[in-house]
Amino acid sequence: RGRPGGAVSPAPRRGAPRGPSDKALIVRGSVGKYALINGTYEPMGVHGAFPCWVSRSNNPCYIFHTGKTRWVISKELDDGTTCYAFITDDGAPSPAGCRGPWSRCNDRDEWNADPAIKCSEQAVSSNPFVRIRMGLEDEMRKVKIADEKDRQMLWKKLDKNGDGSVDLAEIESLVHDLCKSGVWPTWLNNEAALEKAYKATIEESIDGDDKVEKEEFHALLLNIFWFGKLAEIFHDIAQNDEDIDSGEFAQGMEKLGVRMTPAQADEQFKMFDKDGSGIVNFAEFCAGVRAQVCPDVSDGRGDTDNLKADMHDLVEKHGGGEATSGTMVRKKTFGDFDKLEKQLKAIANEPDMKGLKKMWRRIDFNGNNKVSLAEIDKWVVENYPL
Repeated sequence: RGRPGGAVSPAPRRGAPRGPSDKALIVRGSVGKYALINGTYEPMGVHGAFPCWVSRSNNPCYIFHTGKTRWVISKELDDGTTCYAFITDDGAPSPAGCRGPWSRCNDRDEWNADPAIKCSEQAVSSNPFVRIRMGLEDEMRKVKIADEKDRQMLWKKLDKNGDGSVDLAEIESLVHDLCKSGVWPTWLNNEAALEKAYKATIEESIDGDDKVEKEEFHALLLNIFWFGKLAEIFHDIAQNDEDIDSGEFAQGMEKLGVRMTPAQADEQFKMFDKDGSGIVNFAEFCAGVRAQVCPDVSDGRGDTDNLKADMHDLVEKHGGGEATSGTMVRKKTFGDFDKLEKQLKAIANEPDMKGLKKMWRRIDFNGNNKVSLAEIDKWVVENYPL
């Protein structure tokens, strides 16, 4: 992001305050570093005296008015001092009606007009799970799981020894401290729900261990939030049982503000009932809701990681992996290689190539869908120093 500056266009009069919008917005056409602003934005009330919108992504962007002369798209709902893109307010009810063009920061942090960026209106989503997600946006921001920077800070606090992985005891300790200090609401400090959220995250993992790693942390936080949020609802509708059927499922959805016909409830229930048993337990219920409401998760890469990725590109240009060779300090044995071979084969044989996909995400450090010798060398040295 950058600070918009320069003489882009003469500043018009300050727009008059406008109430909440009843329309969603679609942003298209941004390419390169800030393609992340593309997407559908649902209305979320007002910011200041103007309507504002939030994207459906789990790493949301916001569209709002600065209170002066611009509509902006930003990662943070603030005063618009820093943003990804902006358009001058010419008095239209929303940025979709402004003449434009939009201006955005390019890959060199220079501000230029970009006529390719378009913003249009559409009807608000009728998907009940989208409505749930939008309704809880503010609550998710308060517990600091909606923003990548906040998640990075939580991870640093959690991963005290810096080994890139954490266990259940460490997570329970962090949640207890956050709830005790008032940073998180007390309902998140539910030991049973927390343990099930942890197990659900481990089951989604592909490395077969019992620890949560950095790229799995966002999924863990979402599980903690939803398992805690849904615990009371589930146990209320389950009537002291461990499972719910289709009818009880419909009751639970209604308590979440989602009204379904019996046919719709049956169809949705089947998606939650993975084993076709006709009943859904607490973990399946929570995981199903979370998957519908928050289907995408971050890989945990923050600004520092992106800077490291840029540095690895620089290393590649100046000698590749030579600087990192020779890190195995004890004598190697054939047994070491046999053990490693078994580990790699197990990863390669994971169903649906889960292990290989995760391996690819780790090797592709800068996220550009191709890997260099420096990236491969870094991954091998860090994970398999043998």
